[in-house]
Amino acid sequence: SVKTHLGDNGEAAKDRYTKNDFYQSFVTTLQKVSESSPTVLFIDDLHWADASSIGLLRWLTEKIATLPVLIIGVYRPSDINVGRGGIPHPLKDAIYEMHARYRLWTVLDLDVLSQDLVNHYLTIAFPENSFTTTFIDFLYDVTDGNPFFLEQFIQLLKEQGHLIQLDGKWQLAHGL
Repeated sequence: SVKTHLGDNGEAAKDRYTKNDFYQSFVTTLQKVSESSPTVLFIDDLHWADASSIGLLRWLTEKIATLPVLIIGVYRPSDINVGRGGIPHPLKDAIYEMHARYRLWTVLDLDVLSQDLVNHYLTIAFPENSFTTTFIDFLYDVTDGNPFFLEQFIQLLKEQGHLIQLDGKWQLAHGL
């Protein structure tokens, strides 16, 4: 695509291909894709993104503001607040700048589940169960009420045979 984009071949094209050319190729692609219908770009696990990727996302947001494109990025706030190796996470500054300063991003904070909601989830997911308060407290403590972690941890307990269905009733196979 570098050769086609710059009308050149070999190393000469690669040497002239700048960061802006690279970034602009994303804009061009989104323009073409969104011509036929509105487009959603979903980016998961932004807490793992490096500074270059966050830089691209910031730049892209400004350049496609008038296109029928929605970018949804998902991240764990706890991971970007801590940063890596004492260095602040690049997404933290990007969120501030793009949300607070330019109003190009909207931040939707999702709450964690309370202990009551963890219990309610278990009642819905396992209508017939003999789970104790101790088990519900344990699940809450292990997952910090994070719905995704709760679902994944319960799945793990089922796969490892710790949660079993006996006579139509869900229960722990053995104590915690």
